[in-house]
Amino acid sequence: MSKRVIFTCTVLLLLGVLGLLDTFSSFSRGQLNFNVGALFVPVSIALFMGLPGSRIAATVVFSIIYIFLGLLLIGTSVAHVEILRSGFPLPVNPFPFILLFVVVLACVLSLLHWMLYSPPFDEHLSA
Repeated sequence: MSKRVIFTCTVLLLLGVLGLLDTFSSFSRGQLNFNVGALFVPVSIALFMGLPGSRIAATVVFSIIYIFLGLLLIGTSVAHVEILRSGFPLPVNPFPFILLFVVVLACVLSLLHWMLYSPPFDEHLSA
């Protein structure tokens, strides 16, 4: 197993564990909140084991997260326009911060997604 495979699977597993911790802490406070990043736990374990359908499952999870990031960006821009239209003054415009968050997270996830289709992963998943 190459270093790229180990690194990618470990980062995905850490993202999944952080998502699970966020979900469990929300449940312990009585809130119903599911962090989609928790789906990376089974996917990263399947990638570590080299199961054939694990790359497709990872692509599905990445696609779900990309959709949520897009919805977050669209929802924030629509809500910001509605708040401005209502005349309610905001001390700080939240849209640039959310845009920065979405862009950075999407770049990191895109890099990890791209690494799934590198030659070391092809060797790992075909063996």
